[in-house]
Amino acid sequence: MTASTLPAHSRLQRPAARRSRRAMRRARTLAVLLVLLVATLVLVLFPRPAETGSRLFDQPGTTHTVSAGDTLWEIAEQYAGRRDIREMILIIREANNLDSVTIQPGQTLVIPAVKGTTIAGR
Repeated sequence: MTASTLPAHSRLQRPAARRSRRAMRRARTLAVLLVLLVATLVLVLFPRPAETGSRLFDQPGTTHTVSAGDTLWEIAEQYAGRRDIREMILIIREANNLDSVTIQPGQTLVIPAVKGTTIAGR
């Protein structure tokens, strides 16, 4: 039978085309890229809120009024206990929303009570 003598419905049916390995690899790569793009968009558009102090801070802590000549290093050293002083400086800066280590006499700093740290005078 030739194609013209076959019934119309059998002429319309084609055998399923098989994809080449290259086309399959390209499709898989595009799918992975699409998933990564969606994940990136989700992370950028819906960032997780900043960590609250729930894991880091035990108690409210104390306050410290800066005296003339005080440095953030000296204040952190006073309250650090066994903790690294540089880490305590970061904790104090974070708790007081300080952009730098510059402090002014008369400024009141919140010194959070940090797990594993003993606060001087307590």
